Amino acid sequence: MRQHFAPQGAYEDILRLIGQWRILDFKTLASLTTNKIEYPNLLKKIQKLEQTNFIKCTYLGNRAKYFYLSSKGIKLVGVENGYEMADENLAHDIITGVVLRGLQAFKTFTDGQMLSHDGASKVNADAKIIGIKDENKFKIDLEIELTQKSKNRIQTKFARHAMSSESDYCFYITNKLGLYKSYCSYLSSMSEKGKAFTDNILS
Repeated sequence: MRQHFAPQGAYEDILRLIGQWRILDFKTLASLTTNKIEYPNLLKKIQKLEQTNFIKCTYLGNRAKYFYLSSKGIKLVGVENGYEMADENLAHDIITGVVLRGLQAFKTFTDGQMLSHDGASKVNADAKIIGIKDENKFKIDLEIELTQKSKNRIQTKFARHAMSSESDYCFYITNKLGLYKSYCSYLSSMSEKGKAFTDNILS
């Protein structure tokens, strides 16, 4: 008789952690586990979750294995605005997670969150991070840009960030110098709303 597997305890913790960051490699997952599961035990639990289709995996770049929630896993842990990863989002969400965790390593920042483009926000940033300076809390939207987008699309997004009350600042992060220069050009050629946004970032 086939037994039904219902993840509980440490299994649920692992699923929630993967859901929080959307996609993680094993080494990063091990470093983030708060209950300090031993390496062999964590590996067995990951394999069990993969075998029972609560998580899926993919190989990227240096052939590291990355894990993300399946629709079954999302349903179980109730990830807010959760959705199963699409192939075109894998690299983008890996980099977003790396950037966010890197910023959280600084004492200035207290909390961060990966965001979903679910339509609830007018800005639809990739992530948000909260910091404190001189006892004042501030919020920064993070936008990870890996591919060139149209001038109109980017300027529209700049304007939305400028008018938004959801965050105080926005950081655009890219790995391409040409893309960075294009976005700087788009920003400098905008209307007064765009210039106000520039002043807000630089102040």
